[in-house]
Amino acid sequence: MLWEAKIELEFRLNDLVTARQLINKALKNFPSRPRIWILHLKNIPKMAHRKNAFLDALKQTNNSTEVLLAIGVFFWLDGKFLKAKAWFDRALNVHDGNGDAWGWMFNFQTRYGKEEDVNVLLQNFSKSFDDIRKGDVWCRVVKAPQNLDKTPAELLKLVSDELTLSDA
Repeated sequence: MLWEAKIELEFRLNDLVTARQLINKALKNFPSRPRIWILHLKNIPKMAHRKNAFLDALKQTNNSTEVLLAIGVFFWLDGKFLKAKAWFDRALNVHDGNGDAWGWMFNFQTRYGKEEDVNVLLQNFSKSFDDIRKGDVWCRVVKAPQNLDKTPAELLKLVSDELTLSDA
């Protein structure tokens, strides 16, 4: 979407005032677009100020998987890993076709879960693998020519590694 690209360009140019103005216009024109809400949430500097915005985003996007996942990532980046896991769970429960959500959950389980939790996650992931179609990082990794011969578990590991490198 053109609005999203323009907002991201303003962020890259470090023109936060223009970015905020564009976000506000975009939210008025497209109030149910998850990506615009995520850009809005990223623009709020303090986690304490995001709480009401989280609720607004969830309400306007009808509990979009992308918004649920983004909230989990915000908690992850804030060091609240158990809260992050709860949001990753919510995202996967709403729609298990988001590869980025699986990647974040894999990150959590490999760092803080038990080995049996990782194995259960991998089994569930394998069952859902053919239905996974969403996720920016997921799509980029899966479509890369060098990854065409990778197993589902190997792809999940690559996605999780890239997610933590980019930190959302």
